[in-house]
Amino acid sequence: CIDAGNPDLDGDGDDFSIDQDDQDPDGTQMDIGAYYFNQSFTGIIASEIPFNTNSNNIPISISFNYEPINFSENLFELSNCTISNFQTDDYLTYTFELVPINEGLVTAILPEETVQNNDGFYNNELSISFNYDSSSPISTFSTNTSSPTNDANIIATLNFNESIYGNLNDGLILFNCTIDSLDRTNLSYT
Repeated sequence: CIDAGNPDLDGDGDDFSIDQDDQDPDGTQMDIGAYYFNQSFTGIIASEIPFNTNSNNIPISISFNYEPINFSENLFELSNCTISNFQTDDYLTYTFELVPINEGLVTAILPEETVQNNDGFYNNELSISFNYDSSSPISTFSTNTSSPTNDANIIATLNFNESIYGNLNDGLILFNCTIDSLDRTNLSYT
């Protein structure tokens, strides 16, 4: 039933290969049945690492719906990174690591129509990026109160030398106190 539909659905005498209204959306001959069977060659690129990372080796996986021909790490356009440990177990899913070269944006792109499957269909573009920051932020803590004090409310500020991400409450260890309110900017908490 796949690619076995009426070769001239509109009756104009043109072959399906040159008559778009006699083709499925992927350019193949129409299928018999109510639903189109997608034969395109697609891939999905993914990582469990968040966009902002300090990981020296960023694990990546690519899954294809059909086996690619001659797929290798040399087909990628890389910015500020290299690829290591490129491997597959089943020729449908590939894993590798992006290794950042410098701090900043790290990008890997598999351009559209770079690799094809056995039926001659080419891949969609796959890309993934990360913001690599290998240095830990440096913090300084200040308060408007001198010690010892009997003030019930102490305003304190924690400043960082670079933007930070995440929840400060998860990283603080409090002794004999609680946080009653928290204000944040990109570089500080008050």
